[in-house]
Amino acid sequence: MTLLSSALVALIVLTAGFQAKPQNIYGFNVLDIDENQNYAQLNDLFARYHDQGLEVLAFPCNQFLGQEPGTDAEIKAKIMKRWNPKFDLFARIDVNGKNEAPLYTYLKDAQSTWFGKDIGWNYVKFVIDRNGVPVNRYTSTTDPYSMEGFLKKLLAQPPNNNL
Repeated sequence: MTLLSSALVALIVLTAGFQAKPQNIYGFNVLDIDENQNYAQLNDLFARYHDQGLEVLAFPCNQFLGQEPGTDAEIKAKIMKRWNPKFDLFARIDVNGKNEAPLYTYLKDAQSTWFGKDIGWNYVKFVIDRNGVPVNRYTSTTDPYSMEGFLKKLLAQPPNNNL
């Protein structure tokens, strides 16, 4: 399965690249009233590619200006009310520092950037292939739709059954 994850720091990632200048109004991305396009776009990608093996995993994190305070139940209620994601939401974790989740230590070691390993802000996205290997990391500002071509290529690849 291709694994996408959205940690309110998000796990879906490819490396950030340059985007072409929009040629018409349809080439622009805007934020919803809650200032977030990530959930809507991740929901859409999940709906379109889940049957091919795409998974999106969201891990809330409160390490970025306290954007995810409260209990896991409170965080889930807020997220469900605003965006109603169809993908999996997990318990709040730390993604940096001495208490960071081991999963994020692994992801950051496998996909560091020229800025270093630490997650800089919410909605960083890691993409993991069908074999469970992190293959890319996107910045928090990367539009999830811009990853679609890469995801389609990954989804077309068969898993390595020798693992």
